[in-house]
Amino acid sequence: LVRARRNAERHPYVLELLCKAYLGLKDWNSLLKLVEEVKKYKIFSPKKLIDIEQRIYLGVLQLRFDSVDPVKELTGRWEKIPMNIRAEIPLIHQYIVLLIKNSACDRAEDFLFSTLRENWDTSLVKLVSFIEEGDVKRRFKILKEWLPERANDGDLLFCLGKLATNLDLFDEAREFFMKSLSIRPSSEVCMELGNLSALLGELEESVVYFRKGAKIEEKI
Repeated sequence: LVRARRNAERHPYVLELLCKAYLGLKDWNSLLKLVEEVKKYKIFSPKKLIDIEQRIYLGVLQLRFDSVDPVKELTGRWEKIPMNIRAEIPLIHQYIVLLIKNSACDRAEDFLFSTLRENWDTSLVKLVSFIEEGDVKRRFKILKEWLPERANDGDLLFCLGKLATNLDLFDEAREFFMKSLSIRPSSEVCMELGNLSALLGELEESVVYFRKGAKIEEKI
């Protein structure tokens, strides 16, 4: 296949086979070298090509870091991604997760909030509660400012509940979790309510929420 690639103009299907083979092997670096040829010969539909590019760059972001400064290396990888692919939510989500994992929490927070202001997405909202460093009160305040226009967003309410718990605002936390549960029942919310009830010494209520969460999980 690699040898036949030299005659790609006459045999474009070879590029398709190579692309599928590299995807199967998760050989992201080889795919990066191949993707421009794939575009040139229009091997895939525009939608399929976007999907493939997303997979490639998601893989590239997750490659092992070789330098002593992983955040700098990660940022370099991010900046090399084409703008149209960088705008895709799965890429943004993965980049923020990797920033958090590599202790670049301030950068992750700034990028996360700037993205949410332009492009609201529930999967990104939930990431706010995963940022453990920095100013929790600031994050809580920003999210509360969005609440009036997104009062029925279960993920926003869930995230506010977690932040309120971290700030020892237990009554507010319970209120946010209960609203979230009524809008979007999930084992995740039940787990938080169970933990909160246990923390407050309400053990019987805690067991009720844990059991409810287990039942929801069984139905999934």
